Amino acid sequence: MTRALTVATALVLAVPSVAGCISDPGQTPDWTGVPVIPSLSLDNGVPAGDPLSQKVTYDFAVPAKAVTIINPTPTPNPAPQPSLPYLVGVYTADRAAESPGYQRVLFFFRGGFPSYQFGYVDQVLTDGPPVQVDEDGMIVDATPTGEPPTPVPMTGTTFVQLTFFNAQAHDRAKRSTVTQTPPDPTALTVLRSAVQVSDASGRLRYGLGIEAGQPLPLRVGEATYGDGAGGTFSVVWVDVRTG
Repeated sequence: MTRALTVATALVLAVPSVAGCISDPGQTPDWTGVPVIPSLSLDNGVPAGDPLSQKVTYDFAVPAKAVTIINPTPTPNPAPQPSLPYLVGVYTADRAAESPGYQRVLFFFRGGFPSYQFGYVDQVLTDGPPVQVDEDGMIVDATPTGEPPTPVPMTGTTFVQLTFFNAQAHDRAKRSTVTQTPPDPTALTVLRSAVQVSDASGRLRYGLGIEAGQPLPLRVGEATYGDGAGGTFSVVWVDVRTG
């Protein structure tokens, strides 16, 4: 099974709260005893302090085809929380001055790490055939759906489709759990879009728009951070190499 992708730190952009989301990052939702995003100190887009764990799942390369990272299915969260790992924030960061330089997008989850698949595409699509995983964690043939996928317009000249499996971005009342998201287009020079395009049936899809004449190397990784309030964030990050 292919595993790779790296972490990048960067300048956090000012981001508006999403319509229908919790507007106060420190507000406590009614299904948990700790804030979704407590008063957490961020250092260039990453929680301050050392992560509890971290790893690169895909190192800098241009994937020739979609890469799938399988994580164990998390134990369902107790009701009334969302049962699956749920997204609470998306941040972007700029590390173009590093060697090598990169720009990063970070996805903050509660409830564990989802599995995910990413790759370059001609167009980012809202949905498509669901990916089936057998008892050994191997991808098997997809089952066609009745609804054709829909292209999503976004800023950029090359595009990455990123799909999280066994994940969601809404609660049991269908309210968004995401409290922070970057603007579209972003203020970054290369990573221009990070847009949620679908959230249904345990599958959460994002599109990344990249301003480049050709596909750039990607790096992907995972890190677990304490949230400063007794809980943890499971963070999946994607780096786009800029230098």
